[in-house]
Amino acid sequence: MKKLYNLIVLAVIAFAAVSCGSTAGILGTSTSSSGVYSAGQSVGSSIKNIYSQYKTDGKFDASNVNNLLNIATLAANYNTLKETEKSSQYYGDLIKGMIVGSSNLIQENTADKVKTGIVSSLSGVNLGTIINSAAQSAQDSNTAKNVESAVTEVSKISNSLTNIFSIFQ
Repeated sequence: MKKLYNLIVLAVIAFAAVSCGSTAGILGTSTSSSGVYSAGQSVGSSIKNIYSQYKTDGKFDASNVNNLLNIATLAANYNTLKETEKSSQYYGDLIKGMIVGSSNLIQENTADKVKTGIVSSLSGVNLGTIINSAAQSAQDSNTAKNVESAVTEVSKISNSLTNIFSIFQ
């Protein structure tokens, strides 16, 4: 059990590092190593993981710790997703990162719909609650209590996520 918590702590640290680097890349050069590309990879990977869990369970489970951590990753990259417009020189990096991160679940012709869907689903949601609950869950053995504090916020986006998932079918 302690190994699981250590892995979760490492994941939260990685998410924090990605979120800090994701907006910095907007000012940098457009390459596959840019922060925008990394943010895209994180988003793509999270969507793939949430979708896999959704397919396994037959529904989106807002109280699943893995889903919570993946939603926290989406929340950590929200500003990059929101600010990287089609007209931006970094848009291609974001889309390429999403495709690679999702192992081609997200395709070039669906990437903008997924990006727009994530941004609209996270608008008006208390992203801080989600990120903080994920971080607390990683550090505290009382995971269920910490997850409860974010379930309400995560539940707000469940319909939006299932709409995004319909793109993949």
